[in-house]
Amino acid sequence: KVVNHFKLHIKNQTSEIVDVQISIPDTWKEKGVEFIIPVIPKSLKSGEVLRLHFFLKLPKDSFSSSTQFSIPVSMKNLSTNEVQQMEASVVGPN
Repeated sequence: KVVNHFKLHIKNQTSEIVDVQISIPDTWKEKGVEFIIPVIPKSLKSGEVLRLHFFLKLPKDSFSSSTQFSIPVSMKNLSTNEVQQMEASVVGPN
């Protein structure tokens, strides 16, 4: 398996407490990608800044056609159901 480490910086710019959940699509989990994160969901107070570390563990054969590709990562506001998408660039062996 190949493991990539990521840091995600989140800031609550609202006046309310916000509960967030970070995830990857089930289609990637079905391909053997493991999403490892210490704590989800996480409550953020107004103005709070949070640095989350997470890991993506992938089978080595995921890199059979390329040594680098992107996996979508979603951050969902559990109060409003608003979802923000970002891309995590994973790098593997040659």
